[in-house]
Amino acid sequence: MKQSLGFLLLFFGLFPMFLSAQTPRKIALIVAVGDYPESSGWQKINAQNDVVLITNTLLRQGFKAGNITQVVDKDASREEILKTLRKTVKSLKPGDVFLFQFSGHGQQVADDNGDEYDGFDEAIVPYNSPMKYQKDGYQGGNLIRDEELGALLDEARKKIGPSGNVLVILDSCHSGTGTRAMAMARGTDFVMADSSYIAQQPRNKPENGWLPDALQIEKASMTAFFGATAGQLNYETKDETGQGIGSLTYAFCQKLNESGPNTTYRVLFDQVKTAMAGIAPYQTPQYEGTMDQQIFGGALLEPPSYSKISECKSRNTIRIDAGWLHGMHEGTIVGLYPAGTPSPSAAEPILKGTLSATAPYESVVKLEKPLQNKSDCSSWVYTIEKNFGPLHASIHLDLPSGDPVAVAFREKIQNLPVISEVKENPDVQIIREGNDIQLRSRGLVLEKVESQKSPGLIADRMIRKTLSWAQADYLRNLNVENDGLQLTLEVIPVELDKRTYKVKQEFTLQTKTDAQGNISFTSGDVIRVRVHNNGLRTAYFTLLDIESTNKVSVLAPNAQETPEELKVEPGKSIEIAQSFGLSPSYGKELLKLLATDQPVDLRSITQTRGVGEANNQNALSQLFAQTYFNEECMTRGGKTTSVPVENLHIDTVVFEVKE
Repeated sequence: MKQSLGFLLLFFGLFPMFLSAQTPRKIALIVAVGDYPESSGWQKINAQNDVVLITNTLLRQGFKAGNITQVVDKDASREEILKTLRKTVKSLKPGDVFLFQFSGHGQQVADDNGDEYDGFDEAIVPYNSPMKYQKDGYQGGNLIRDEELGALLDEARKKIGPSGNVLVILDSCHSGTGTRAMAMARGTDFVMADSSYIAQQPRNKPENGWLPDALQIEKASMTAFFGATAGQLNYETKDETGQGIGSLTYAFCQKLNESGPNTTYRVLFDQVKTAMAGIAPYQTPQYEGTMDQQIFGGALLEPPSYSKISECKSRNTIRIDAGWLHGMHEGTIVGLYPAGTPSPSAAEPILKGTLSATAPYESVVKLEKPLQNKSDCSSWVYTIEKNFGPLHASIHLDLPSGDPVAVAFREKIQNLPVISEVKENPDVQIIREGNDIQLRSRGLVLEKVESQKSPGLIADRMIRKTLSWAQADYLRNLNVENDGLQLTLEVIPVELDKRTYKVKQEFTLQTKTDAQGNISFTSGDVIRVRVHNNGLRTAYFTLLDIESTNKVSVLAPNAQETPEELKVEPGKSIEIAQSFGLSPSYGKELLKLLATDQPVDLRSITQTRGVGEANNQNALSQLFAQTYFNEECMTRGGKTTSVPVENLHIDTVVFEVKE
């Protein structure tokens, strides 16, 4: 169905200010298929939510509503997608910016012209393309292959010319699994090819790229972002309302909001990759094309450092033009400052308020005191204390309703409001696999217990592991930027002398980084860490490690150090004393550097698992204790402490540990 932008905007209560005509023109074609017919064999996904989010993001970047075309669900047949794309390409003019997004399933199909090393073309799946290959029937004729899509995008590059810019977002994947995982994935391992053909192909060989060459100077530059590698599932994530949404779309929209005219596609992609390590840690986004050019050729709008009041609803309540896509969550404390105030540290707030409700691009603020003057509605709004959202985990019990483990689990979580049972798109799920009861997340086994054990014991083990998953998930997504406390983390691969355990040789991180910018280590590799102060103030730091197994550790300060020792002056650097060997917890691992203006000691909290820390006066310590689901956090239904943003900056390094 073709979508009405007016309806979507009103439905979400979003009232963007449409910008005057700009040069260059910004044109977008958004294709989304989520409501596949049951007869197709494809799982239904939440692609419609991608449409709403990307549309409203583009409107705020100067795209006019009339220049955004949407082709959704039943209308997104092969014929209609290609027809609309050709029509859009025909309308392009020199110097235009063109964005093409596809949200839906992806599939591999037998190569039909011999140009793929691995023997398979990549394809996007329109509404009218069934999933299964039939030897005497459907063989993929309605798929849109990479070469076909690439050729039309190449035509767009020719029309736009070298002064234009093309960006492609493909929030789909091209392989996966047919397991019982409840999480919604955008792809399948059912290749559109005869089984004898599949058996003959060297699946481990590299494949050709999606895009045609990007080096011909008479054409516009083109860049493409993909949600996962060809061998991975591209999982959906959930937004702050619990709605399923494409993980790449979510991360892209979030980080585009933080980018400015000078931000390059490479910087944007690195930020998207870091964000996806938090919301989709089991997949690795990919890119192709020109990366060292400014986003939209430099036509991206500069994001303000403050929010504006979009509506003074009453003397006690206002609405601001920033929401959860800007990292704003209920409980965040904001201040109203005179218009023109360069930063919250430059003046005292006129009033303070707390976010009581949030949407993607707006929030409702309950003021601590009534507005006194009409001019206060022109105030600039800055965040004073940031809330990172509630601690929570959703679970699906893929067990018969009368199963003793299911009965025990449901009984135990009645007093745990931080765990909720859902029917689809859960964070974790419990299934029976052979002789085991397993807890899984996105196909990864987090815990398994022999089914012969008592149901109560199994339920307890599953609950503990679910809470551990929720803690790691929460910490992965912590993010605060603070120019004054801008510490950055440098990871250095090293070789140790086997006799003295001292550093024998240092290597550059580039030796562990692939062409996509992904950092990979092998189990047993050793690293050291340097911390650089690029900010304006003296800062103290704590280093957290979050393994793929959800184990959370405080690496620095170590047992022999005091928090006061880990201090870095502006313009200076410090190297952490110890080296770190990487354990065989295969998968994505995150190092998080927490920079603070005062020394903070989180080590005791890991030992007590938050017990006795509820009355700690330091907000960061309180928050960290709550991630262990201490009694205070439990009784508040997972609501967490807000942290002063002037006192915190977080830098994250993501890498993968392989066998």
